Amino acid sequence: MKDQNVEVIFIGGGSPTYLAKLREISDERIHVLEEVKFEELVAAYHSSNLFVFLGTWEGIPTVILEAMLCGLPVVAAPVGGIPEVITEKENGLFVELPISEEDLANKISYFMNMNKADTIKISKANMKKIKTHYNWELLADEILDVYNQVLGV
Repeated sequence: MKDQNVEVIFIGGGSPTYLAKLREISDERIHVLEEVKFEELVAAYHSSNLFVFLGTWEGIPTVILEAMLCGLPVVAAPVGGIPEVITEKENGLFVELPISEEDLANKISYFMNMNKADTIKISKANMKKIKTHYNWELLADEILDVYNQVLGV
């Protein structure tokens, strides 16, 4: 994978020690951005080919849903509610825990080597899934239904 032309953008906070280590390895292909405005985050999604999320204790991270809405396949750990959103090889891949560099590189390579037709299929499926199952209007209606059931309305 060292031979391939890959550009990486790390976005988000972290411990000062972790961020310092990321900055040490940064070069013209690796960029570290701590906090970005939402518009910049959306621009980063749209300029990307893949979204990688390596959190190991999350519920359903909003950033995964946002990335999918922008049509990105996802590589993530199978923790919390993430397996409810990601279906292996359909719209993303799971890294095994504990995360190894080799496994992560293989999962990223899988998407980098994917043909254009399959990439477009995943992109459309991810956008449709989020619009259909994770929009706020739908969720608000479902929550209202639960309240109505509890109140006997």
